Order: sequence, then structure tokens, then C-alpha cells
Amino acid sequence: MGKTLDGASLEGGAVGVSTDDNTTTSTLVFTPLASDHGLTLTCKASNQRIPMSELKDTWMLKVFYPPKVTLTLGQALNANSIKEGDDVYFECHLIANPWVLRVWWSHDGERLHSNTTNGIIVSNQTLVLQRVSRFSSGRYCCEASNSEGATKSIPFHLRVKFEPVCADGPVKKLLGAAKDEPLKIECK
Repeated sequence: MGKTLDGASLEGGAVGVSTDDNTTTSTLVFTPLASDHGLTLTCKASNQRIPMSELKDTWMLKVFYPPKVTLTLGQALNANSIKEGDDVYFECHLIANPWVLRVWWSHDGERLHSNTTNGIIVSNQTLVLQRVSRFSSGRYCCEASNSEGATKSIPFHLRVKFEPVCADGPVKKLLGAAKDEPLKIECK
């Protein structure tokens, strides 16, 4: 008895013979992968003593699995040169069967919703951030779900470059010192 998956022979399984030696049964324990979806599984049997006795049964595999999710920065963007005021977009690449029911986006664990006033546009598999600021920096994820489960992407750490600013704001201070007197000036 032979078992094949899309023409490739599968090894293993167990063969049993009935007590009256009249029936032979072959059992294969097979755990399909997501990549096996749509392939054909065939079981063939024949009696070497009887020419043209081959019998076969074939099944097309329908493999259901939770989404596989990959997050990428927009193709034209360089992650190392994003600065305040730039527009940034992310793409959520999905492979799923059955297809996804929902896609979510998050920033530092907080779910994002479209808010055009704040420059956040959520459009299913794309997230657009308009005029990013230093506060846009952080970890972004996309998450997708179907009837088999939900999966999150590996976080993408966005680092927005910005000009230095004084911690106390633009405060001017007048300092006085005598000639050759050392001054200690703290800059934050």
C-alpha cells in the first residue's frame, strides 16, 4: 500500500491484516501544514498477484489555520531616516485560511482607530501616520483573526528623529560672573 501527497511518497503508517487474512488496512497519521492546503492525498492498494488490481482514493486537503501576520514599513521608507513631519505607513501582510475576519493595529499595546485630525488612518491592512512627531515613536503591531484564532505580528519599533529641545522650554537666563570666576551652567 502506498500513500502520496501531491505525488511525493509518504513514509510511515501502520499496516494491519484481519484475522481471516482477507482484509489489509493501512493507517497513516498525518498532521498537515498550512502549506499543504490544496494538495491531494492519495492512498493506493494493489495485489501483486493480480494484474491491473490497483485501487486508489484521493482527497484534496482543506487545511484551516490562524492567520500568519507580517508587518512591514512602507516600501519607499527608510526606517533609519524618519524624522518629525514625515508621513509613515505600515503594511500588514496576511496568509490565512479561512480568510481573516478582522485586522487591528496597535501602538505600544494600545489599539489604534482612525483619527484624521491626529493624522492616523487605519485602512484594513494599511496604517498611515501623517506628520509624525517624537510621540509617534514606539512599537507598532498588526493583529488579525479568523475562525481558527488570532495572531499578532512581531512589533516594529519606529524611531522618529527630532531636533533637540530644552527640558524647561525656551527660557533665557542671565548669569553674572566676575572675571576668571568659573561658572557652572546646566543644560537639560
